[in-house]
Amino acid sequence: QTSGATVTTISATTYALHMSAPAITPSATSSKILIMHSAPALTLSNTSNMGHATLYRGSTNITTGGHGSSFATYQGGSPLTGTNIIYLDSPSSTSALTYSVYVKTDNTGLTMVYGYNSGQPRASTITVMEIGV
Repeated sequence: QTSGATVTTISATTYALHMSAPAITPSATSSKILIMHSAPALTLSNTSNMGHATLYRGSTNITTGGHGSSFATYQGGSPLTGTNIIYLDSPSSTSALTYSVYVKTDNTGLTMVYGYNSGQPRASTITVMEIGV
């Protein structure tokens, strides 16, 4: 299941939704869910602040570490190559699950355009798939 083509411009210090994958319902509690996300990104301010991207399952940030509880961090004013997140989740559930990418900045002085960079003409995507165990 794949979703794509979203651009989010953010200057907020709390996570905001960038995009969600279609809901997926695991067939067994032992199933794993593979989440793959790719996006170009661009910071518009030359500051020492950081922009972040992370994964949520429903309303829960499933990142277990990283700066700002994120999978990807961008330095303000630096050229960006975009982000690629690959994560294997063990939800122990047979209920419908929605996985989403959220973004934020460390400081409102930094503006990040996530899902767009003129030097990287590609769409932001998120793909989820069940892996039976």
